[in-house]
Formats: sequence, structure tokens, C-alpha cells
Amino acid sequence: MDRKLPSIALIALLLTLFLPSLGYGYWKGEEDVEPLDHYYIEVFLDEREYKLSGYLVLHHFNKHSVAFRELYFHVYPNAFKPWNGSVEILSVINLNTLRKLKYSIVGEDLTILKVFLDEILEPKKWIKIAINFTVLIARKGDRFGYNNGIYALGYFYPILAVYDKSGWNLNPYTWIGDPVYAETSNYKVYIIANRSMVIAATGVRKRVDDLGKGLKGELWIAENVREFAFVASKEFKVSKTVWKNITIYSYYKPEKGLMGEAALEYAKRAIKVFSENIGFYPYPEFRAVEVDFGYGGMEYPMLIMIAGKLYEPERAFWLELVIAHETGHQWFYNIIGNDEYDEPWLDEGFTELVTILYFEWNYGYKRGLEVYNMYKSHYYRYLSRHVDYPLALSVGFFERKPYPYSYYYIVYRKGACVLFMLRRMLGDDLFFKCLRTYYERFKFRIATIDDFIKTVEEVSGQDLDWFFEHWVFGSGVPRYTIRSLRAYPTFQGYVLEVEIGQLDETPLYLKMRVPLLVKTSSGEFIKWVWVNGTASTVRVLLSDKPVSVRVDPYDYILGQDAKTVFYVKIMEETVTLPFIRGLTKSFLVQLGVLLTLLLVTSTLLILYRRKGGKVL
Repeated sequence: MDRKLPSIALIALLLTLFLPSLGYGYWKGEEDVEPLDHYYIEVFLDEREYKLSGYLVLHHFNKHSVAFRELYFHVYPNAFKPWNGSVEILSVINLNTLRKLKYSIVGEDLTILKVFLDEILEPKKWIKIAINFTVLIARKGDRFGYNNGIYALGYFYPILAVYDKSGWNLNPYTWIGDPVYAETSNYKVYIIANRSMVIAATGVRKRVDDLGKGLKGELWIAENVREFAFVASKEFKVSKTVWKNITIYSYYKPEKGLMGEAALEYAKRAIKVFSENIGFYPYPEFRAVEVDFGYGGMEYPMLIMIAGKLYEPERAFWLELVIAHETGHQWFYNIIGNDEYDEPWLDEGFTELVTILYFEWNYGYKRGLEVYNMYKSHYYRYLSRHVDYPLALSVGFFERKPYPYSYYYIVYRKGACVLFMLRRMLGDDLFFKCLRTYYERFKFRIATIDDFIKTVEEVSGQDLDWFFEHWVFGSGVPRYTIRSLRAYPTFQGYVLEVEIGQLDETPLYLKMRVPLLVKTSSGEFIKWVWVNGTASTVRVLLSDKPVSVRVDPYDYILGQDAKTVFYVKIMEETVTLPFIRGLTKSFLVQLGVLLTLLLVTSTLLILYRRKGGKVL
């Protein structure tokens, strides 16, 4: 069924009706933030032609200090041309001047719409742009495509590119990562579809209209979100539950039965524990939707797509893990935004961490540790075959490598393990204080890796360059061993002297805190020591006789250290020089002053007594 596209005058009329109403929704932003962009979209889902047709009105505020002669949009459906997906731009209109604008489709994969403005967009000024478009839906099980009765429609409309200190961000579509880098905006989307179509979308459904001829129109409103997506199928069954004031939905095919209900429970648990421990989920609704695609899952604001293949009893663990991961993206990508293309660790690595924490917070520390160890084993298995890379790399870097799937093992698995390691360095109280502060500081904003590091250092009061320089910006994992181990008796116990080195022929030069498991005659304990460079000698004062030492026996530091139990050699001589050499200069100076004072005091006391108690 063809639908006529609106005229310029009609679009202008709709704009005047639409824009004032955007301020009255379910979420109110802070008074001091920059004005948000507003998207109004009307789109018709044509099932016979596998097509979307409609228009977009963007009310854009130039918050930058520079003026613009062009605007850029991502048109990702063009990346799906091998599967008959594409977008056709029919017209672009400046509604401020009611003039048609010139435009072109550019970019290495033709996924950039460049719009030439007819008047300069000055700083702190608004512009209203209307775009008429038609989209052919890819015949492919994907995050944008149709498969097995389900329309998964992410990235279906032109998305304004981000302008930041590096300029316009015009990266191509990515198949191994997530392409969207977007500011938060307000959306008002009117979806026209067959009356029997069940629709799950970003936002809250405000109205359903009977349009006649078997069609309906659904109005969805979403505020302060990065993008908009929806899923549609005539086969969906819908279940819902409530936690606090948040309504959570599960959409699934009826034959999935109990697993669809399980998905609902997993989503509720994730919303609950992440709200309680990171920061409260700020939206009124959330949806988990079954989609027939090859991914495990895909995140969008207020909505996650979950692979239908996971809705099987024997895959319950993986269904729960993927739902936890994709729900975690509501915090890391949607609420706290980042450049998913250039700094993917900030959303994928953090989301993998909170997936571990989901299991810990719901089932106990031991269960979370099992998931962490699973991720760590995946990373180690990768290292046995491939090279290590820093976390601070772009998706594009990995796509150009002979083995592009390094991306998953580095950004996801290593990324989560490094954050878990940071947790152990800081301790739980301080680490989670850092995480909550990061959330509060950057919710609804864009964060960078440097922003996260600055937050952690400020909250912890520590200089952590030694940690981040290697584990985020460097590569390689150190594997520690003990080169020599002896103990010297003292008048109060023992001094344990440990020389720590690295196992690999080409050791890494870095500063690292390393845990030692020290066993004595009365028990055992963990002692953290500093290793500077490739090797260090450390000394530990003990009250009991030492028996043995192991390096990082629980693998707290990535690297799979020597598993050997090293037994302590007790030296015969009482400690003097070996221990004194380990004392600091300042301590020796203070000791000398103390001894001098004692000598002077003793001399005066002797003279006092010799003079019969008279004051000298």
C-alpha cells in the first residue's frame, strides 16, 4: 500500500504541533543542561514490499562554538545492500526557510548523508530539518532486517552524526561492533502497521489509533535516549511485570512458553541489581524482545533484542547471561554515552563486568567468580594462539586485522577482567564508589576513557597511571615467579626476603602490585607487594617462622603466574645488613636522632646523680 509523503506545508504544520509537546513526558532533565535535539518520525511498515516509508523532522540545537554549513547523518541501511537493504532519500527541507536543500550520499560504504545548508547554522541556534525517505528492509536475520516473521528495525532512519573535538564522526558501519555514537535526544515516533502487528519499541506507547483498512497507528515517546529502534511481529506473546515504578516486558513467540517468562524474570533481576548498585534506571519501561538473528543479543535504549535460539531450557544460562549483558548496556552506552566505534571498551568491557556482577549480586560472590573465571579462560585461550592488544583501540582497528574477532576477546573478555582486577586493587567500597560517581557524573552525557580514569583517581585519591598505562593503553600480561627466597631471624621474628621476576624470556617493564600467599608456622595470609620494572626484591617483617610463598595463587593479576610452592630457606645469622639495606634513608636518619637523644639524656642523668641531685 502506497502512502503519500507530506508536503512542505504539512510538515511545517506538524512541526508546530509536535515540538511544544515534547517537553511534557515522563522524564524531566536538569535545568542546566544544553537543550536536547528533538526527532519526530512517522513511518509506515509495508509488509508486502518489506519497506518502510516516511519522514523525519529534526529540531537541532547547535551547542558548539563553531558555525556549520553542512550537517551529516548516518544512513546505515545502505550497509545491508547485499541483502536488499537500502535507504533512498527523497528530499531534505530546511523548515526555517521552507527551502529544499542539496544533499549527497558519501562515505566508504555510502552510509553518510551530507546535507548542504542554505544558511549558516550559528552557535546556540536551532534549525528544523525535514527528511523524506524510503527504506528497503534487509532480508536477513540481523539487527536491521526481516527473518522468520520478525522485523528487527534498528538504525532504520537518518541519525545525526556527533560533532566533537575531533570534528564530525563519520565512521562506517561495523559488522563486529556497534556503530552508533550519538547524543541523547527526545523522540516522538508514529508507527503505522497492520492492525495485528505487535510492536515493541524504544520509549512508552502513548496512543493507538484505528486508521481503518486493517491499519493502526502507534505513538511512542522516548526522552533522553541515544537512538530509537523497534521490533514488530504478528506472532508475539507479551508478558509483563513491575519492579518499583518500572514496567518490564518480555516479547516472545508462544512456543517459547516458559523461557519467555524466564526472560522476563532475568530482565527484572538485572534492572533491580543494576539500579541498586550502580544508579537507578531512569525510564519507566523496559523491553526484552525475541529476534531471529545470529547475534546473542543487541542493545537499544529501553529495548534489547535477544536471539530466539537462546529460548531453550538447555540454554537457560546463556539466555540469562545475554539478557544481563544487554540490560547492562542501558547504563553503559545509553545512560552513560561513549564513542562506541573509537572507544568500545567503555561500553562492552564495562557491560561484561556488570554481567559478572549480575551473577554475584543475585547468586553470591562464588557464582560471579565462576563467570569471571570463564571470561578469563576465554582470554587466556585466545592469548595461546594470538597476539594481545591494548583496550584503548577502535572497532576499525580490529576489523582491519587478519583475525578481526580479536575484538571480542580483547574488548569484551580482557576488558572485563581488567576492571575486575582494578576492583581488587582498590577494594570493593572504593571501587563501587568510583563506579557510582562515574554514573552520576556522566549520565546522559558522553564519557571518554580519560574521563573514567580521572574519576577513579579523584574518588580514590590515588595516582593510578601505573595501572592504566599498561592495562588500558599497553599490551601483554606479566607472568611472575620467585627467583630467590630466604628468611633472616630477628629478635622479634623474621625478615622474609623475596626476589620476584618474570617467567617470559622477554619480560614486560611495568610497575605492578602483586599478591604473595605467605604461609607461616601459625597460618597463611595474602601480602601485596610492589614489583617495579622486570624484577624486584621485597622484604616482609614476620612475627612467626615462614614456611613457603606462592606468587598470585588465585590469579588476581592477569598472566597465569608460576604455580610452584616456593619453600623458605632460613638463614643462620641474625638479620643486620640484609634488612638494614632495605630500610629507607629517612628511617635511618630518624633512628640516628633518637639514639643521639637517648645518649644525651643518659649522660645528663649520670651527671645529675654525681652532683647529689643538684640541677646542673
